[in-house]
Amino acid sequence: GTVDYLSPEAIAGTPLDHRADLFSLGVVLFELLAGEELFQGESIGAQLRSIQECKLPAERVASLDAPDSVKSILLRLLAKAPDDRYASAGELHAELAS
Repeated sequence: GTVDYLSPEAIAGTPLDHRADLFSLGVVLFELLAGEELFQGESIGAQLRSIQECKLPAERVASLDAPDSVKSILLRLLAKAPDDRYASAGELHAELAS
């Protein structure tokens, strides 16, 4: 694998649960919509710091060609703190279906 899809907590070495996978899903969704990498850096270390800081400028998400509901989901998937993400894939599914 690559570091591109690691969650901030994976980089910090803290215990992981399914919400780390939801973060990774958010990275993939962003990259599909934007056509570019979400977290960039001149080196792997710089990229890891970018992920760990998890600063996602609102204007970067706002500029995506996607409905506001998808942007809202994306921001929640990419929340730095696991507790701010969806509690489960089932919860994400329910929001997508609504």
